[in-house]
Amino acid sequence: MRAQIGDRIVVRGHPAMLPDRECKVVEVPKGDGEPPFVVRWEGSGRQGPFFPGPDAVIGGDERQRDERTVPFTWPDRYWWGYC
Repeated sequence: MRAQIGDRIVVRGHPAMLPDRECKVVEVPKGDGEPPFVVRWEGSGRQGPFFPGPDAVIGGDERQRDERTVPFTWPDRYWWGYC
């Protein structure tokens, strides 16, 4: 992942009900745009180094918010043990 100052990074929540976390790149110590980056986290405003993992995307990969917030429900017949 390569980033520039001002890029927004979204870190996806692992379990479906955990919210995504967003941060903004404020410094790129390496000149080639490679990690680690210095980021400022949305909400808390905390700033620190960030090493992106496979769940981090630049820009947010636009997907609908309700896709992650609506819990999955099984049909009633599966809950009661018969098909």
